Amino acid sequence: MQNKIRELYPQWTNELDNEKQNLIMTNDMDSLLSCMFLKHHFGLEVNTFYSFHSVNKINAADQREAIGVDCALKEGKCFDNHMVRSDESSYINVQSANINNVSGVHRGRYTDKFAMSTLIQLYAMYNVPLPESTQGKLILLCTDVGFKGYYDERYRDTFLSYLEKFGMMELVEVLDMFTQDQMYWFMLRAELDISIRLNQSGKKKGKLSFESSGNNPDLTARWEQTINLEWYEQHLGFSVELPEASFERFEKFAARTIEWNELDAQTMQRAFSYAFINKRKIMISERKENQYETIR
Repeated sequence: MQNKIRELYPQWTNELDNEKQNLIMTNDMDSLLSCMFLKHHFGLEVNTFYSFHSVNKINAADQREAIGVDCALKEGKCFDNHMVRSDESSYINVQSANINNVSGVHRGRYTDKFAMSTLIQLYAMYNVPLPESTQGKLILLCTDVGFKGYYDERYRDTFLSYLEKFGMMELVEVLDMFTQDQMYWFMLRAELDISIRLNQSGKKKGKLSFESSGNNPDLTARWEQTINLEWYEQHLGFSVELPEASFERFEKFAARTIEWNELDAQTMQRAFSYAFINKRKIMISERKENQYETIR
């Protein structure tokens, strides 16, 4: 990542310490792979699972500070890739490590937004070499459908500008090897669209498991589909696994979609996390009434 861009990120991103901090993981592969990246390079462990409907903890007594991974927290430290501002005067979480925030992107500059993954942003922030294999590079490009902007003339220049800021222009060679349809095929075959859920009942209550989208073109039945984590490890060079410990619910939220102009002061006060999902809509998770305990 270019130094002039990296210097705009919060200072805490240079002070990661597994004795003082742990991670909040969300419900998709971008968050899981990003958490595994942070575990591999900094020893940070997942203690919290955030489903956008609830916060669940392995150890509620753990006093270490929790860092959100691939979630746009209203307050507190987080790595994320979302757009959260309606205009240049909108509230901003100054503790968010987000290329859109440090670049001043807001709804009025929607086509300027960073539309790749939190994972690829982490590679850039910490100057980690890209995976050696083509498959490894494809994982980075396909996580969170990050490749899409390259194949649309309206967004290609913006897409390339972020690769240049990240020092990753070599990825253009990979993109030029494949069509957009081939990139989608790879993404689905690799199960990068898989979800992570917390089991609410039965023998696996409190445990995390994968839930396939059923879109893998190599398989015909949804129940057949599974994700090959060893393949990810082979091409990314670090361990990839779900936490094995049990989680217990710590706090509940109401998740809903609102119009961008409905994000008023009262709604913001209740918000735990929020982000634009397109130019007009915002996904927000709000605290229930009389429930204002914050994650440590």
